[in-house]
Amino acid sequence: MVSSSPLRGDHPAGTRACSNPSKLVQQQQQKFLNNNSLPVFLKQLSDINLNSTKEVVESPANINAIVDIFDNVANLSTPITKTSMRDILLTTGVLTTDGSKESWNILNTDKARNSSVSGPVSTKGVSSTLLLAIETLTSRITNDSFDINTPHILLNKTTFTDNFNDEFNSSVEINVLESDGGNKSITVITFASMDNVLPVRDEDSSPFNVINGRVVLVQSSGAIDNVSFTFDIFDEALGNPKCVFWNFSLFEGIGGWDDEGCELVHHLNKTVTCNCNHLTSFSILMSPYLPDDPALFLLKFITYIGLGISIASLVICLIIEAVIWRKITKNNTSYLRHVSIVNIAVSLLIANAWFIIGAFISDADEKEPPACITATFFIHFFYLALFFWMLASGLLLLYRMVNVFDGGLSKNSMLAIGFTLGYGAPLVTAIITIAVTQPKEAYIQNTGCWLNWDQSKALLAFVVPVLLIVVINLMILLVVIYKMLRRRVVADAAQVAERHALVVVIRSLAVLTPFFGLTWGLGVGTMAKPNDIGIHVSFAFFNSLQGFFILVFGTLLDKKVLAEVEDVYIAELMVESKVTLEANTVLSALNLNTAVSDSTTSNQVTVSHSELVAECLIVGDESNCNCSTGYTWSNPVCYKYNCCRETPCTKNMSQITPLCVAKVKGLVTIEAPETPVCYKSEPVLKCSFEETTGSAGWNLSTNYQRFELYTGSVVDLDSNCATPQYNSCTTVTLQEVTGIWSGRYECGFTSGSVRHTAKTLLNVTLLPDTITLRINPLTADCSKPSNSVPVRVTATISNTIEIFDVLWQYMDKQKINENFISDGDDHIYTYIANVNCQKLPHPLHNVSITFKNNKGQKKSAEVLIPVIYEDTISCEEDMNWPKTPAGDTVINHTCEAGRVGYKSRTCERIGTWQDVFYYCVNKELNKVSNDADDFLKGLGATQEMAMNIFSGLKNSSTSESDSSYYIANIIASINILDVMARASENVNLQDGVLPVSPC
Repeated sequence: MVSSSPLRGDHPAGTRACSNPSKLVQQQQQKFLNNNSLPVFLKQLSDINLNSTKEVVESPANINAIVDIFDNVANLSTPITKTSMRDILLTTGVLTTDGSKESWNILNTDKARNSSVSGPVSTKGVSSTLLLAIETLTSRITNDSFDINTPHILLNKTTFTDNFNDEFNSSVEINVLESDGGNKSITVITFASMDNVLPVRDEDSSPFNVINGRVVLVQSSGAIDNVSFTFDIFDEALGNPKCVFWNFSLFEGIGGWDDEGCELVHHLNKTVTCNCNHLTSFSILMSPYLPDDPALFLLKFITYIGLGISIASLVICLIIEAVIWRKITKNNTSYLRHVSIVNIAVSLLIANAWFIIGAFISDADEKEPPACITATFFIHFFYLALFFWMLASGLLLLYRMVNVFDGGLSKNSMLAIGFTLGYGAPLVTAIITIAVTQPKEAYIQNTGCWLNWDQSKALLAFVVPVLLIVVINLMILLVVIYKMLRRRVVADAAQVAERHALVVVIRSLAVLTPFFGLTWGLGVGTMAKPNDIGIHVSFAFFNSLQGFFILVFGTLLDKKVLAEVEDVYIAELMVESKVTLEANTVLSALNLNTAVSDSTTSNQVTVSHSELVAECLIVGDESNCNCSTGYTWSNPVCYKYNCCRETPCTKNMSQITPLCVAKVKGLVTIEAPETPVCYKSEPVLKCSFEETTGSAGWNLSTNYQRFELYTGSVVDLDSNCATPQYNSCTTVTLQEVTGIWSGRYECGFTSGSVRHTAKTLLNVTLLPDTITLRINPLTADCSKPSNSVPVRVTATISNTIEIFDVLWQYMDKQKINENFISDGDDHIYTYIANVNCQKLPHPLHNVSITFKNNKGQKKSAEVLIPVIYEDTISCEEDMNWPKTPAGDTVINHTCEAGRVGYKSRTCERIGTWQDVFYYCVNKELNKVSNDADDFLKGLGATQEMAMNIFSGLKNSSTSESDSSYYIANIIASINILDVMARASENVNLQDGVLPVSPC
């Protein structure tokens, strides 16, 4: 018996006992099927299949069981009525749906025939058995003329005498040209998707043939010697039609397509007409479209000759790079650019070689699918590597121009990123593509050795990355070209070399990115319109130019490369004479052929360009040196001889090299409030610079430390304020400033290795950031006979130079008190509140203090004095906790040594004490908390600071011997994590900031 899982679905009443094809096999083998029982059985089978389609088509065992049922029914002699035939066609239609394709692929393989799905059916081919059973059942249909329309299969039975012509399902036309005369019937079954069931297996064993039309089954009650079929084709991209029928005896009884007795009449207007001398099941096989011979010859000529030119160009490119490598990779940008060019050339060279191999495999008479799959994998991988190395080159350009990673990456780090992106990403993409599509035999296309489109859309694994890279590189080019146009002057020779390398990268990407995008756009076009020979020829032509363009725009148009090939050098030449020389005379002489010699050799050179940089006139001990226009004194001259301005220098420094350097234009302009700003206001500071620079930043220096500023809850940085006059600009807006934001602000613009800065002071009219009120005693005990109880109230603020107007208020009394006691970093103000022990209806024993600055701004704080009356329910004194009225909370700001915070305890309304709440955290954890608050605001919000915060949190939140303190540390730690989480909305925290504990 066949083993299968139960099918689930909503079945009619009375059918649940047989909701599995295997059970139906048992039933129809144990129960005699006759004219009465067979229709009921077939109806039951069709209901189960229609209601459980997914479970049926996804199980090869279930499909095999149903085919076994049809095979057994076909071996009966029971006639088939229209109703029974409709049930048969409904069940068969379910088996031919697209969802069953994978199951049929398994059943049609040798592995399936030897698997657990075994039995008499599988030994002779499950798909062939199904078709034979349907042909047999069709021959036993009762002699009536009728039509049966089901979602997937159309049956037409009619009668004719001498000839017959009709069109079925608007896709197949049948014309019976010759018969033996007499009145006879003809039955035509048109299958919508029998190509999912029948394998493309013929005597040629071509892996590229496909069923490209409907499969039709034709039977007649009389002899027919000449019948014509006209099929509408599915895929216009395929050609070479072949008229075939299903021969059940081929391949040792497994069955396959055969063309004996059938011939092609014509292939015209998206139809194929065949003529056959017998009846059975027919269709057409078609293989990849091939252009006519003259066009095919032209295409092959362009492809192979062009690829030969491309490969030769790439080899020349690699040879040139190898010969002059050490001379042209002296700075990081040039080095990494040439690494990219070499890997682009290597990737394209290997891809072209595999392209040619794949073409030969496709053109071979005997197809080798494994070889074609291998060629497709390597073509996919190396062409992707070409584009990903172009992306790496674009990102290098953006990095060197915009300086994205502040602090800089080492050359080895950038190489690691380049190789990971250039080869790692393509390799992962290629492996995933073949792993997903090859098990379904949908990796390569039928037209040759390249990624499949029709079945699996595997081609998207190439097209999508390529289009994304082209778009990204074009966006990078727009950004970089914009910045390059605005950057007019460079500072020194190193920057000149760096700039030259960047210009070469820009030119290479500006040409190669659109060119490669166009080339592979045409490549995709050959998939979309394979019949268009013009697209094929255009793709072959542009594909052949890829290597040539890399050679020209990646190597030969680099002046540095040509200079090294031609032994061109740049030198600083000093001309000395005992007589006064005119500069123009010297320059004119240098433009002639000049002999350069050392102790052993003498070479003739040509000066291609000369420029006067500095000129000195020395008479005796008197010197007068000047830099030419556009140049200024170099740092050695400035530092050693104190000649730093654009004026002549009267000291003899003519032997210093370089004497003058290219001048950087302009000074940094800073704008800031000139007078103290209000407390909690939003001051704006702005810095401008005439030149375009790579990056800008702000620092704040106070009396205690220096901070880098980043966008946070208080700091808002903005660099989008450039104007035609100032190409670089940065602003900092401070939200609700307090005293900690007073200090010296420094803005800076970085261009290469040069930083241009300006400084200004910002003063904030202060108010206390924090006012801490304490009372002593903690409660006023009026339960004892007394008219009043004195309570000492202190207000503590941080030390400040600001002078405040201070006003105390208690009940209806006010007192001005500007005197304070200085205690280290704190100022302490004191007030004595005499609490009246006379019980009032609504007593308010709140003491408040208000600070007012010289701008009239105020800040207040208040504290409640708990009062105990004679009839007040209260909690009795308990060690350090005084007698307290019910419902009040006592706060004690005294913590043990090494801790800061407070303790509190609440007296419940029934007069009992709650447990003490401890919020005395250790000082180290409190410092981490303060650092986290600064990080959130934008003060020093660097990755290093984040790492220190998390490391400090880890080290300071260790276990405590006292559980009360442990809870306080936990609460503080949670608050720190919450603060850092909010800070991460503005600052991107890297993975490495979190400390990792050793195993």
